[in-house]
This record gives sequence, structure tokens and C-alpha cells, in this order.
Amino acid sequence: MGKKLSELDAAAAAAAADILHLRTPGGIDKKITGSLLSDFSLGRFTSTVKIGNNTRDAGGDQVITGVGFQPALVQFKAVDQAFANLNWSDGWDDGVAHGCITMETNHTQIQLYTTNSIFIRRTAGNHLTATITALGADGFTITWALVGACVVEYIYLCWL
Repeated sequence: MGKKLSELDAAAAAAAADILHLRTPGGIDKKITGSLLSDFSLGRFTSTVKIGNNTRDAGGDQVITGVGFQPALVQFKAVDQAFANLNWSDGWDDGVAHGCITMETNHTQIQLYTTNSIFIRRTAGNHLTATITALGADGFTITWALVGACVVEYIYLCWL
């Protein structure tokens, strides 16, 4: 066996101390402060992004809470629940500027909108659109407009 248990314990403790030193101020973090790497290494990145999802089939306000901070930007990925028609929307909203790129009308048109952050058009008479109308300390309010019938499933990414 060669090594005593106490020597192995001492070596493990020394390795753990070296690893902890890398994650403390004055260790490697001091050299990378302010970089994206420092945000990941210190675990700060996870507190600046909140990911959630929801479904909507009606007009009106929808209040999203539980974000943990006031978002500076919300990104949306949305699909028409009639998945066979391949309609989708990829959008963003900061409460003032809104925009989305969509594939719509049964996968026949690509559109760019600067008035909505989500736009799902199933057909000319069936679509659901959304825009953020308020940003709060713990989330946001998204206002929906429904024409005809449409069901949207969406994912949101809130950025601090």
C-alpha cells in the first residue's frame, strides 16, 4: 500500500485548499474579474437569467412573477400548438422596444415585426400576438391580442 491513511488525508486536504483558493477573492477570480468566465466560475451567471414557460389561448394581460429580479430584456421562443403547421416566433422585448421574427401561415412566410415580441399567425383570421406592457421587480406583464382561435406555447428568458 505504501501510503498511510493520514498522508492521503493530508494530500486530499491540500488539494481541497488549492481548489478553494481558486474560487476565493485573491485567487484566480482576481485575475478574471469582470469577465464572463468570472460570472460562471463564481456562480453569478445563474442569478442573472431566469427561464420559464407558459401557454396562452386568450387575449388580455398575463402577469409573470417569480423571476427574482426586474428583467432588462426578455427573449421569447414561441410555437403554435397545432405543431403540424410549423408556425413559430423568436422575439425580444425590453418594455419599450419589441420585435420578433416569425414563420407563419402554415410555414409559408417569414416576417419581421417591430410592434410585437410574439406573433403566431395560424391563418389570416387566427392569430395571437403579445407585447410586454410592464416590467416589475419580480417579473413582467405581457399583453396578448387574440383574433379567432390560436394556442401558443412559449419559453421566456429574462436577462438582468
